Amino acid sequence: MGGQNKINRKKKLPMNLALNTYELNKIAYAKLPVLAESSSERGVALGILYKYLHNNDGHYFMLLNNDAHYYTIFSMYDNFEESYISAIDDCIRAIGDLISIEYNELTNACECWFKIGDEAAMYVFFMYDTGVIECHK
Repeated sequence: MGGQNKINRKKKLPMNLALNTYELNKIAYAKLPVLAESSSERGVALGILYKYLHNNDGHYFMLLNNDAHYYTIFSMYDNFEESYISAIDDCIRAIGDLISIEYNELTNACECWFKIGDEAAMYVFFMYDTGVIECHK
């Protein structure tokens, strides 16, 4: 039987190559310089957290990164104290090199970007009063 039709099969690339906004931001933030420990830029970044804490009347705040399965909950019952920023800054130093802290008005949260190795990661700092249930005797 001669004259068979040849089937031309080309390999197609998988269609799931699309990147979401977070992945695009990770690539972009990884290229930015880290904030030096004693720089004024780092002070401005921490000032964003200071302002966020001062403007939100919450008792509990969380620093969260789902990718790393990391969370820290901060209990802040007393009137706002500058020691809160110091405690948060200690956690920030333990995570990695700080790149940026930005307030996101849509989510009412602070996005804290870190460089960890060669990659960037975002940790979200937000009021978490609805996530803690207190039980008293």
